[in-house]
Order: sequence, then C-alpha cells, then structure tokens
Amino acid sequence: VAERPPPRQLLEEVATGRHLLIAEEHVRQGSMGLDLIGYLIQMGVPISGLHHQVAGPHVVDGYGSQKWLREQAGLDPASMLDLALDCVDGR
Repeated sequence: VAERPPPRQLLEEVATGRHLLIAEEHVRQGSMGLDLIGYLIQMGVPISGLHHQVAGPHVVDGYGSQKWLREQAGLDPASMLDLALDCVDGR
C-alpha cells in the first residue's frame, strides 16, 4: 500500500468518520486490508467505523461451491449488502 497509496479522497472520507468496509476471501494476517489499516494508522488517519470481513480458517461443516463458502464466511453479496446497510443505518 505504501508503494501505491490509496486515493487522497478515500483517506479524507475515512478521516471524517465514514465506515470503511474491507472484504477479503483470505485470512486476515498478511492481507491487503491489514496492510491498508496499517497504512492509515501510519498516516494518522482516524478510523472509527472499520469492518474487516475475512474468510478466516476454512472450518466449516461440509464442502461446497465458492458461492457456498462465501455464504459461510459472510462474504456473499447479500451479507455484504446487509453489513453496508447496517453501517448506513448506524446499527
């Protein structure tokens, strides 16, 4: 992230208290989202509404398609839309 920083507009919007939703299909450690969060902290950007949704370890009962795995991890479109709407509603 330091080599290709995010747009200044994103930093400004995060600094104003807007929610930052990061969705990743991989684990948290070593992720792009974690790198972005570290960058924001280094730049002194206050983060008040952070939601970092990651797949986490693949410990689920059963096997399934990519779509099913995303649903199990809360990374499917419906779950992400619900999270975004919760942020807008202040829930």
